[in-house]
Amino acid sequence: MKAENLEFKCRLCNSSRTESLIDLDGFPKAAQYFISSLEQTIEDQPVTLMVCQCIDCGLIQLKNDPVSYYKDVITAASLSKASKAKLVNEWRPFLQKYNILGKDAIEVGCGRGDFLEVLESLNINAYGIEHSLENIKECKGKNLNVEKAYLTELSESNDKQYSLVVCNNFLEHQPKSKEYLACLRNLVSNDGVVYISVPNVDYLLEKSCLYEFVADHLVYFTE
Repeated sequence: MKAENLEFKCRLCNSSRTESLIDLDGFPKAAQYFISSLEQTIEDQPVTLMVCQCIDCGLIQLKNDPVSYYKDVITAASLSKASKAKLVNEWRPFLQKYNILGKDAIEVGCGRGDFLEVLESLNINAYGIEHSLENIKECKGKNLNVEKAYLTELSESNDKQYSLVVCNNFLEHQPKSKEYLACLRNLVSNDGVVYISVPNVDYLLEKSCLYEFVADHLVYFTE
């Protein structure tokens, strides 16, 4: 089954000039699609990942449609106490360098709130938005300041800005990269910082981590 968009345009620069790189056949329809009974096997059909590159801006991306849950943060990992302590030590110099300690920060797509806890332990007024109700429930159980929202659907009246805007491993799931980046920019104050982490396709190819090519990841960034 090939989910092809014949009028595909680059997710970043909107150019219609894209070059096909490779079609990867037989991939799962979604990384988080699990059947609960044998009767559902007929719905569990493989897809072809259509990998292309924009001729104009160079961005590598899939032509496939996004998975149904692309607005939710999906991760199987939780941060241990040791991992959180390590992040605290890594982030303290960064926050000091940009004079962010004691100021307001927002994590866009905060998942279960692990990184918000790291920010709070660094004397940051941490706030998060998340689309998954299950994740929000867990955040509330940790007394974290989290709202149900999706970035590009925030009300125009929501004009609060932050000294730090964080987006961890979420941008690559979004179908409209340019719109999403513009919304991130609107959240940051003039003297603030945007911190974005995404998989690095150069590293993935160097290390042969081809399992990172999944239907969930629509965009593959280079440095």
